[in-house]
Amino acid sequence: LTHLAPFVRDSYNYYIKKYKEYGGLTEKQIKEFADKDTKKEIKDAMQTLIYQLNSMTNSNGQSPFITVFMYLNEDLEYKKEIAMLTEEVIRQRIQGMKNEQGVWVSPAFPKLIYVLEEDNIKEGTEYWYLTKLAAECSAKRLVPDYISEKNMKAFKDGACFPPMG
Repeated sequence: LTHLAPFVRDSYNYYIKKYKEYGGLTEKQIKEFADKDTKKEIKDAMQTLIYQLNSMTNSNGQSPFITVFMYLNEDLEYKKEIAMLTEEVIRQRIQGMKNEQGVWVSPAFPKLIYVLEEDNIKEGTEYWYLTKLAAECSAKRLVPDYISEKNMKAFKDGACFPPMG
């Protein structure tokens, strides 16, 4: 998700500029409207991504095997934007996808991997809400898989990365 984070910031800045040009709005209102529009854009984008991945097939008729790596510390400059993207991916998975009969089901892909970090593993930390949301998703959809940043960095020369498969 990290590669999408700069575009989230660009969208937010676009909406800030748009609402400032309207005039007559307070700074608080401008930020609220920009935040609301950015979240809507993220929701639409993540829904489109998930639906397209699950409707695409290869020559064998299989969906592409894709993994979404949700790691807030992958790029500290965009941590807030990565958190927004992570939240929406998890919310979309909790909801599921409608099958041919209109029943909400768990899509097979993308596989989700959520990284447990110092600022999301303990209650009261800034991103604890994401871990609670991930746990809710696990209870309903049996995903995401979890990786401990602390342990992986200890065993993998200070690096944290998604597993193969």
